[in-house]
Amino acid sequence: GVLGAQKPVVEVGFKVRDVGGEAARRASRINSQQEEERRREDAARALAEEEERKKKAEEDARLEEERRRREAEEAAARRREEEEQAAARAAEAADTEAKRQEEEKEREVAKEEEARRQEAERKRGKEEEARR
Repeated sequence: GVLGAQKPVVEVGFKVRDVGGEAARRASRINSQQEEERRREDAARALAEEEERKKKAEEDARLEEERRRREAEEAAARRREEEEQAAARAAEAADTEAKRQEEEKEREVAKEEEARRQEAERKRGKEEEARR
């Protein structure tokens, strides 16, 4: 019979007969063990694949978050740059306007001085005329 069979083996002529189907039961047991092993391997593989998917999803999310943060920082930097340029332009415009007003004032003062000088000359001219 089969090695390790517990049932007595009865010889009939030259044939050895498996009494009580021990070999069939063993084969069935081995089959179900293999089946169980396959199920465990499938479950383990499915678990590993799920872990891998989760890791990839987390990595993708992290990269996406990083990309968004970088874009936000770049946008903020651009805004600061634009604000600084606008402030510089405003300062320059104010400076230009101040200079223009200063020059305007100087022209006014010069005009007034010229008018006073001419007035004084006219008076002097009249006085000389009167003296003559």
